[in-house]
Amino acid sequence: MRIGIPWLVCASLVHSPLLAQDGPSSPAETPQPEAPEATPQEPDEPTTEKVSLRISQLRPGGVVLIDRGVDDGLAVGDRVVFYPPGTRAQAGRIRVADARSAEVQLDNRGALLQRGTRGFAQVPVERFGAEAGGEAVAGAIPPAAAEHPPWQNEDQEWEEDMPLLTSIDGVRPEERAPIMSGRLYSLGNVRQTSDDKRSDMFIRAGTELNWDNPMGKGGQLHFEGELNYRETFVNDQVDESTSRGRLDWLSYSWGGTRFQTNRHEAGRFLHYGVPELGLIDGYEWNKRMENGHRAGASFGYLPEPTPELSTGDDMSVSAFYQWAADQREQVTATGAYQKTWHNGNADRDLFVLKFDYWADEGWDLHSTAWIDWYTSGDVGKSSGPEFTRVYASSSKQWESGDGATFTFVHNAFPSIDRFEYLPVNLNQLYEDHNERLGVDGWTWLSPRRRLHGRVGGWVDQEDAGGDGEVGLEQLDIFVEDSRADLTVYTTFGKFSTNYGVRARYGIQRDQMHWNASYVYFQSDQLGFASNNDNLDHHRVLGSMDYSGTNGWSVSLTGGLELWSEEVAVVLGFYIQRSF
Repeated sequence: MRIGIPWLVCASLVHSPLLAQDGPSSPAETPQPEAPEATPQEPDEPTTEKVSLRISQLRPGGVVLIDRGVDDGLAVGDRVVFYPPGTRAQAGRIRVADARSAEVQLDNRGALLQRGTRGFAQVPVERFGAEAGGEAVAGAIPPAAAEHPPWQNEDQEWEEDMPLLTSIDGVRPEERAPIMSGRLYSLGNVRQTSDDKRSDMFIRAGTELNWDNPMGKGGQLHFEGELNYRETFVNDQVDESTSRGRLDWLSYSWGGTRFQTNRHEAGRFLHYGVPELGLIDGYEWNKRMENGHRAGASFGYLPEPTPELSTGDDMSVSAFYQWAADQREQVTATGAYQKTWHNGNADRDLFVLKFDYWADEGWDLHSTAWIDWYTSGDVGKSSGPEFTRVYASSSKQWESGDGATFTFVHNAFPSIDRFEYLPVNLNQLYEDHNERLGVDGWTWLSPRRRLHGRVGGWVDQEDAGGDGEVGLEQLDIFVEDSRADLTVYTTFGKFSTNYGVRARYGIQRDQMHWNASYVYFQSDQLGFASNNDNLDHHRVLGSMDYSGTNGWSVSLTGGLELWSEEVAVVLGFYIQRSF
């Protein structure tokens, strides 16, 4: 919900004593009438608005480009959360913002995200101003009162003890003109290797559409769909090709505004209250209460996490409650419960617990835990609760630009009948687990030179290992608006040890970004024959990214890979049009 503020109100704020330091230097130049105190917001009125966004480009160093910018209410320093399908959420902070795009630095710089991944940013509602036409525009600044013609409305009915906005009514969702927005995209890659002249090709094309107020009731119709094509060719063997269409999202939602605190959504969609519960074919209800707390419930079928997104086998009922420290939702704690049935038989009892603290200064804290509750009928598990997945992170960025992020991850197989994992045996269900603890950090040695590094360790039911890297990034080397990085790294485990080096160089020119990279690593394998225990790998890649203010995003990549005696050619593209 965006709130437009008429120019009359904005000009009144310019004359407020609170903003007098931004006006004329002398009170004699422009009189400063006393302004009445604005009444506080109504308790049930949201103070933030959730802005939906997508990743349009991937850049080195854990940086992603999103298809929303200043015109959509975003600003440098805003927090953004991405929700990759089937895995944990990833958070980051906006470091550069343009009119229609922004760069986000991920807290977890090693996170593997894809173009098109959905995300959200919480934006203060007061950031949305209004232009003369009445449409909401982020960051709009009214002209100085001295440049404005004489006011026609003298506000003769207003009295001192009345609210400042007493005669201003917000535009209700059902009164707004229908608006269509969204994106069209296509991406693909081709890989040709000298190994038996093998080639692989994968092409995707899809669309995402948002239709606001399509029926004059103030709701929103949302659609996401894709067409996929994959082809594999191996010399002297049968070629394989597959094509399929996929419906990722088709839903209608209504409510969830300051005029209607109850929000409803029906169709196929990602859970709104607790996205960690996944996609659902059904209905969800959410409510925001006067104290800023939220509650909700849903029921329907869970599509299987397969390319076809088959549905109808797994029924789900869920409920959640979110506690908020204040209306800013800077500190929240959430608890959710989901009960599922597979082909009519009771299956999973899942609890999701979340805690989020978005610090103005200091350390951000985020944690999510998936807890399965088992009974004597669950195969391979003891009765009672088990943490099947945990993700926790804490990050901080100082005023100097230095920063650090700590991350902990735990994974184990849940005992469920739903087709979500490849079949595993009883020992794997009972014993298999994986934990990882890592820290990323960076410090600016000078205004244009940054030292960064990462160290981590992991353990599972059979082994333990670790990884580490250290790199130096230099800005404006050779030419302005360029970025060079040299990083050395290593990983080690029970059966292999890898070490290598990455070199990158990129140049930014207006909406164009050029990047070249070289990667070398050697893998020492234990238990292999002497002619196959050491493998060298070389990779040379180049890319061109374009992000225009007209909504177009284009990315082209190409390169060579060399390992042992084999060579591969790699080509790829990504094209998106946002509107």
